Amino acid sequence: MLGLSSTIDLTTFILLVVSSLLTGFDLKSHSFPLIIWLIFFGLLLVTTPFRLAVLFFLIAALLTELGLKKIGSGDWLYLSLLSFLIDLHQITLLLFIASLTGIVYYMLRKKKEEIPFLPFLSIGFISVLFII
Repeated sequence: MLGLSSTIDLTTFILLVVSSLLTGFDLKSHSFPLIIWLIFFGLLLVTTPFRLAVLFFLIAALLTELGLKKIGSGDWLYLSLLSFLIDLHQITLLLFIASLTGIVYYMLRKKKEEIPFLPFLSIGFISVLFII
């Protein structure tokens, strides 16, 4: 999408910053403070056109909180932020990359316990953004 020679616009910069912050929190505690997400969501809401995909991921996060847990609600909230910049085709590719890297990481670990998924979503985001 961006390639190596392109400059980074404000939306991309915001999403790279929030990706770093939320990844750090998720690695440490398998969650992140909702206030951080709210700040960045509000910032993106006033600086970037709203897309229908954002609403889709917000609804998915709500359904997850109501008990349909297969992926954490924080992961859906993170995807809602990314949807301000990338389209559903790119989200699909991002999810494939995140799942693949997450599975490989899980299989290489000695302890088979729950792993935070947001770091792998961030890897997928960066891959889609800069490489593909």
